[in-house]
Amino acid sequence: MVRKTSKNKKYCKECVKHNPYYIPLKTKKIVCIDCGIEFEVESKNTKTCRCENCQHENNKKIKRKYWENNH
Repeated sequence: MVRKTSKNKKYCKECVKHNPYYIPLKTKKIVCIDCGIEFEVESKNTKTCRCENCQHENNKKIKRKYWENNH
């Protein structure tokens, strides 16, 4: 029995030490929604959906719309 202290906790500290099959993930691979390139992010990152280049271009597009509407 493990007291639930976080959302994804499955093992207590002792079981993690003794379980040879438990390997915590450090990174995961995601496919960019714009260009389709596969890239790595931290395993706990749930918000990233674009690679750095596509995210930069998307931010520029959002800023352009903002400036067009407000000035």
